[in-house]
Amino acid sequence: MLETYFEAAHVLRRLRSGPTGPYTDGYAEKLRVAGYRRVTARGYLGVAGHLGVWMVQGGISISSLDEAMLAEFGEHFPSCECLEGHRGMYAGAFAGARMFMEHLREIGVVAEAEETEEDSSLPALIQGFEGWMLRHRGVRLSAYSHGWWTPILIHGGRRFSSMMDGDSHKGGR
Repeated sequence: MLETYFEAAHVLRRLRSGPTGPYTDGYAEKLRVAGYRRVTARGYLGVAGHLGVWMVQGGISISSLDEAMLAEFGEHFPSCECLEGHRGMYAGAFAGARMFMEHLREIGVVAEAEETEEDSSLPALIQGFEGWMLRHRGVRLSAYSHGWWTPILIHGGRRFSSMMDGDSHKGGR
């Protein structure tokens, strides 16, 4: 399936090696079926391979991959030297890595994430939006927990949710 996106033998070998290698063809098929553009799919598949290189360097097994390790992977991007010639090229990489981890969860390679108390306190509307973001963009709202707009989205979502439930919000602008 990787041949849909890559032709060079050395790239195919790299993507099929390491701890992530056995799962990249299935991930490529998932991206194809979901209708991802070629350039986006190539980037996401490259990130899956990059994750594998990083895991080998850190002695990390595929079955132990979790949110904390994925965050560490994302934190190393600015100074990354895993893949020669790609230093600093990480736009969209974290989204691709999260989506790959979700693929690994779907096929039973990585354990399901434990739901935190914070996640369960979100209104259904926000949880639904987070599900949409995960399916269509490969990210969770928690990936943006340091973004300036997250508290606005969550607070606004709670207000909107309470208004939709028939509660009235008494207060000015």
